[in-house]
Amino acid sequence: MKSFNRLKKKAGLPPGSLIYTGEHTREKIRIGLTQYDQEKAIRTEDIRMGDLPEMIISGMVNWLSVEGLNDVDLIEQLGIRFNLHILMLEDVLNTEHLPKYEEFKDHLFFTLKILHKTDRQEEIPFQHISFVLGKDLLMVFTEKKTELFHPVQERIQQGLGKARGRGADYLLSLLLDKVIDQNYLVLEPIERDIEELELTILEEPSKVDTEKILRLRKNIISLKKFILPVRDELRRLIKSDSELIQEGTLQYLNDVNDHVMGLAGSLEAYRETLNGLMDLHQSNLSNKMNNVMMTLTIIATIFIPLTFIAGIYGMNFQYMPELTWKWGYPIVMGAILLIGVGMYIYIKKRRWF
Repeated sequence: MKSFNRLKKKAGLPPGSLIYTGEHTREKIRIGLTQYDQEKAIRTEDIRMGDLPEMIISGMVNWLSVEGLNDVDLIEQLGIRFNLHILMLEDVLNTEHLPKYEEFKDHLFFTLKILHKTDRQEEIPFQHISFVLGKDLLMVFTEKKTELFHPVQERIQQGLGKARGRGADYLLSLLLDKVIDQNYLVLEPIERDIEELELTILEEPSKVDTEKILRLRKNIISLKKFILPVRDELRRLIKSDSELIQEGTLQYLNDVNDHVMGLAGSLEAYRETLNGLMDLHQSNLSNKMNNVMMTLTIIATIFIPLTFIAGIYGMNFQYMPELTWKWGYPIVMGAILLIGVGMYIYIKKRRWF
C-alpha cells in the first residue's frame, strides 16, 4: 500500500516528469567527490553545485556520490551539468522502480535496491540506489547517507586493491558487489527463522505461529522482486558492447552475477522450504482435528446404546414389569457397564484408535 501511494504521485504525468516518490525529509543533499589514479587519491566533502564542473579532472576516476534525493531541482541541475538524459533522472527519483539497466548515448545507467538487515519479522527496509557510468565518471545516487561504501573509499585512499589502477567501470563492479553482499546479510535472520520453524513444527506443532510463516513468505516475495531482476539486468550489462565497459572488467561483473545467482537460488530454496513447512503445518492441524473427531466419534458410538437403554427406562408408562423387580436397577446398570466395556474392547481390537 505504501508503494502504491508513492506511485500515485506520478499518475497521469508525461514521461520524463521529475517527481521524487520517496519519503521527504528536511535533510539537505550532500555531494561528495572521490578522485583517484595510480599516483594519488583525493576526497572532497560537501561540494557546492556551482563548483562541480571545474572539479572534475579528466584522466582520473571521478566518483561522485549524491546522498539524498528530496531536492528535485538540485537533481535536475546535476542532470543538466553532466548532460544526463531526463528519463534517467526520472528513474533516479522513482524509489519504487524495479532494478534496471539502460544504455544512453554517453552514459550507462543501473538502478537497484540496498536491503537492510533487521531482526524484526516485518517488512524488510530498503534504499533506492542508482549508478550512472560515464567516461572517467561514476555517479552514485542514494536516498540517504550510507556507510556501505566506506570500506571501498578507504582502500582507494590507502592505495589498496586494484581500483587505483583501473577505470570507473571497475569501480562500478566493486560497488555493485558491495550492494549484493549486503543483501546476503538480509538472508541470515530469514534462514535462522526458517530453521526454528522446522524444529517447532516437528517437536511442538501446537506452538507454531502461522502468522510468522506468512510474514516470512511475504518477505521472500519482496526479496525476489528486488533481487531476481538484478540477475537479468546484470546479464544485459555484461553482454553490452559499450565502450564504457572494458573487457577486463567483464570477469568482475560475471563474479557479481554469480553472487546474484546464489542469492536467487537461496530465495527459491527458502520459498520451497516455507511452502513445505506450511503444508506440513496444515497437515498436522488436520491430523490433530481428525484425532479429536475420532475420539469424539468413539465416545458417541459407545454411549449410543447406553443412551438407548436409559431412554427406554425413562419412559413414563405405568406398566413396566422391570420397574417392580427388586434387582431391576442393578441388572440394568450392569448391562450398561458390560455393553460399554464390550464395545470399548471391540473398538480397541479393531484398532480404530
